[in-house]
Amino acid sequence: GAVGVHLANGVWGTLAVGLLANPDAPAGLEGLFYTGSFKLLGIQTLGIVAILAWTAITMTITFFIIKKTVGLRVSKEEEIKGLDSTEHGLPSAYADFVEACEKISIEIKKEIQINCNCSSGFMFLTITNPVLQKIKIHNNIIATDKTDKSLHGFGLYSLNQVVKKYSGKCNLDCSDDIFCVKIELNL
Repeated sequence: GAVGVHLANGVWGTLAVGLLANPDAPAGLEGLFYTGSFKLLGIQTLGIVAILAWTAITMTITFFIIKKTVGLRVSKEEEIKGLDSTEHGLPSAYADFVEACEKISIEIKKEIQINCNCSSGFMFLTITNPVLQKIKIHNNIIATDKTDKSLHGFGLYSLNQVVKKYSGKCNLDCSDDIFCVKIELNL
């Protein structure tokens, strides 16, 4: 998650400038592969070391203070039950795909499939999961069978809000045994 995206990609992106900067580009930087000069790569590496040191020191102090004041971890029981439930009172902060798969007791393929394609300036995302019976959908809203109606569709609601924010389209569909979310975003 965060380490792969922010740390690894941040380090690679910073090093890539020192390696691949083209002096003919508008910035005029001189990378190792174009000029043979280690100067920019050295500057970029020094920047990485400085940021890693600053982050390690700052986070160590921050986490030490949090641990000594309010505590850093939840109880084992809360961790096992899940923070969505214990901290937010929700079955899941994600769309109900996982919960739907967990409900299936018969031997069918319990998998959530995600397919993403980009074409002609659009991104098309399709998410499907198996269901036991056809789900009733009215005006792109699922008719719930949950006792507490306020807990149903939280994940899909959040998903719809994000899609709307970026002027996209989100459509729900259900055949006899497959629930499908189709998202279209303009890139």
